[in-house]
Amino acid sequence: MLSNSIIKLPNRLKAVANYIGIGAAVVDVGTDHGLLPVYLAKNGLASHIVASDISEGPLAAARRSANRYNVEDLIEFVVAPGLSGVRGSDIDTVVIAGMGGETIYGILSDALWTKRSDLKIILQPQTKIAELCKWLRENGFSISDTELACESGRFYIIIACKWTDEKEGDSAVPIPCQDAETAQLYPEMELLSILSKKRSPLFPDFIEYLIKRAARIADSMEKSGAAKYPDVLNRLDKLKRIKGDFEKWRP
Repeated sequence: MLSNSIIKLPNRLKAVANYIGIGAAVVDVGTDHGLLPVYLAKNGLASHIVASDISEGPLAAARRSANRYNVEDLIEFVVAPGLSGVRGSDIDTVVIAGMGGETIYGILSDALWTKRSDLKIILQPQTKIAELCKWLRENGFSISDTELACESGRFYIIIACKWTDEKEGDSAVPIPCQDAETAQLYPEMELLSILSKKRSPLFPDFIEYLIKRAARIADSMEKSGAAKYPDVLNRLDKLKRIKGDFEKWRP
């Protein structure tokens, strides 16, 4: 047992942990090896910690991690899909990290108790980020902040949001993108606008990566005559504009 050792989080989970307030009541959905709950427990950062996973296998690994750091008694372990086995009244912070965007919004959709304005929701989607952003906007969830992490040469986006019951199309919904049309066509641009405005240190490399990837896709589509070529070209132009705006602000 290594109760006196220091647990180190991967960069993406460090970025997630930064959004968790001291003394929060947290559930980590799809906890896998339980690194985040163990980190919170080991450092006394949360008042209540739930580690949830869909099967016993990953949860057994999480229990071993907790036992290794002598914090097993500080974590509640739940075997259940999504948030179905979690008492919402006990939780003020939901973490869903390391899943696809569609899986994430499926979990939120199935848990009606997440529609609470006092609930902080922290998401780290692996894929389908645009689809996730679109679903959030259409279902009354507002993105309050976002951050980048880089790990083993790969970028990760962390999204902090909460339910406000302000759906897409409502005049009260803030759109930090360049215009409403951009927000509707390219929902993930909202994240890029936030990252640009807050001068995220990883943003220059990230936007350049996105531009190069979009350019490769556009080139391939142009050669093949793909019907979606104009849309990809338009997105590439939007990315270049965001990069240009960011560089104007740089000292």
